[in-house]
Amino acid sequence: MAANAVAAVLAFASGVVVTAGVSDDRLISETWRTLAYLVFAGIWTVLAVAPRRHPGLWELLLFHKAAITVFCLVRWDLTDAPTTALVDLTVTVSTAAAYVLCRGWLAWRQGGPGRNG
Repeated sequence: MAANAVAAVLAFASGVVVTAGVSDDRLISETWRTLAYLVFAGIWTVLAVAPRRHPGLWELLLFHKAAITVFCLVRWDLTDAPTTALVDLTVTVSTAAAYVLCRGWLAWRQGGPGRNG
């Protein structure tokens, strides 16, 4: 999770550079995308620090990353699809592995490990 968080921060830095050079018609969507990298970095950091304290966070993250991967595979003809599919597949697999290794589903249990319940 920490590696994914660091990668997202690096993507944010890259996004700042990209956003600085886009046309006005893409400025809002690129800014939104760039700021989203910090949101994902934060989510991965929260999960790395407290993997069983936030019910639904793992699943929400996995849904988003898997959905983007599937969308890119379906729309492989789009310019960014191959690169985005590879990146998001990588973080989907690493997040799913961490979910299993950390037993992230235990966050749903009342009074489960690490939760006040």
